[in-house]
Amino acid sequence: MDIGSILPLVILAVLCEAFVQIIKVALKNVNLGKEIKFLISLVVGCGMGIIYTWQTQTSILKLLGMPVRSEVLDMITTGILVGRGANFIHTLADLFKKYKEKIGGPIDG
Repeated sequence: MDIGSILPLVILAVLCEAFVQIIKVALKNVNLGKEIKFLISLVVGCGMGIIYTWQTQTSILKLLGMPVRSEVLDMITTGILVGRGANFIHTLADLFKKYKEKIGGPIDG
């Protein structure tokens, strides 16, 4: 897994993160508890992630070269991951890289 294979995920995650930041600014002066604001930003981010991955037909398991029985489920799962933001995607990519180094071969292998 190289940066080229996860680049679509990173771009979508950055878009979601930007959208969530806009929502957070809009909610800044709204009289809600921190937990409610966090939940709203989480749901909006994941919702936008699912919309972005659905519209771009981007799916993480396909990018990893894994067989997928349900493309819809793969896109929804990818959308939730993307909705968590770019840092989350980078962390996930690092985990896959460490796994690849541990097994000594390609992930799609």
